[in-house]
Amino acid sequence: MQRRNTYQRFQVPDGLQLTLFLIAFVATVSPYISGIDLGFVKVPDLSSLPYLKFIGPISLLFFIFGYLTIWPTPKFEEQPNKDDQNASSETTLRFLSLALVTSADHQEFSSFDEIASVWKGDIKAFHDATAQDFCDAVLAGPDILQIEATVSSGRFLLSDKEIDAQSLGQLLQGAEATPKLVILSACDSFRVAQEMENTGIRWSIVAHASLPVEPSAHFFKEFYKSLADDGDVRRAYYAAQGRAAVIYSPRELPLSLTEYG
Repeated sequence: MQRRNTYQRFQVPDGLQLTLFLIAFVATVSPYISGIDLGFVKVPDLSSLPYLKFIGPISLLFFIFGYLTIWPTPKFEEQPNKDDQNASSETTLRFLSLALVTSADHQEFSSFDEIASVWKGDIKAFHDATAQDFCDAVLAGPDILQIEATVSSGRFLLSDKEIDAQSLGQLLQGAEATPKLVILSACDSFRVAQEMENTGIRWSIVAHASLPVEPSAHFFKEFYKSLADDGDVRRAYYAAQGRAAVIYSPRELPLSLTEYG
């Protein structure tokens, strides 16, 4: 089974990882260069903080330990042969239903037009979505559910009220059919992703940082185009990432794909 490290498991941004490293490194070396004048800067006298000799190395070891691949990553099932007429629908999402929920503040930047131009299955859009629209979209049990709404403090900001992450988890469990793929295309949507872990969904795509509009729209157009042609979520995700990487930097597409057991 493939494994991932702690930073990947908890989706720690690269910038925060760098900050943690610098803090641990400085804490480790500072006791040994205390009071030294380096010319361009003088290191403060830290002789009054002898415990840094212990805290520094320990924190650095913990930081390094975070890169050990100790967390299991569920494997993706192999895509069945396209010529196999008995291929299970559990491994393909081709030509299935899609519900797109867009809040008022995302309406101007919605990916609907890009998605609709390439998606070959049924698509139902909830523009300027209210809380009732949100509930209706989830409970209807589409094969794919994509939510474009601002996430603040673990809550979706809709036109008339807010819906928290726990409510999303409950709605997914109460749906007529559990969506196979849930996409939260909003900044820092990973903050609500934990509530989806035990709901029965197969895949999720979330953002673990700020998600710019243009790179996001480009990615999802390529993603749905590949998904409609091929039907494999994993291949569609990495194909879209690869195409987008030609134009945008990785920091402009802070998305992650997760498959649940």
